[in-house]
Amino acid sequence: MPLTHAKIKNAKPQERDYKLGDGEGLYLLIKRTDKRSWRMKYRRPSDKKEDTYVIGPYPAISLAEAREARADAKRLLRNGEDPKRTLKTATQDNTLRNVATRYLNSQRNMRDDTRALHTLELG
Repeated sequence: MPLTHAKIKNAKPQERDYKLGDGEGLYLLIKRTDKRSWRMKYRRPSDKKEDTYVIGPYPAISLAEAREARADAKRLLRNGEDPKRTLKTATQDNTLRNVATRYLNSQRNMRDDTRALHTLELG
């Protein structure tokens, strides 16, 4: 039976962490500390081992957004891609180090072009 907003709101923390299932591998993990996060259980295409894809925290990610993320992950799985790895590399691309390196390289290229143009103008 699919989750509803009422079921999520009424869920209270217990002595142990527990899951509220929505179907097709999607569930809301409710921790003893009352932290809640959306997760999806799936089998990796490469070795068929079970894995968990963490979608994100509730309520920052709504039920509808979690279902969308599940659909995106299922699409990747149908294409033989591991959603955890594919989506992780997409977010790793925007780390501070990578953004700074791209910026500095673009500036370096601009300075080299300007220096070359300045040299041509003097000659």
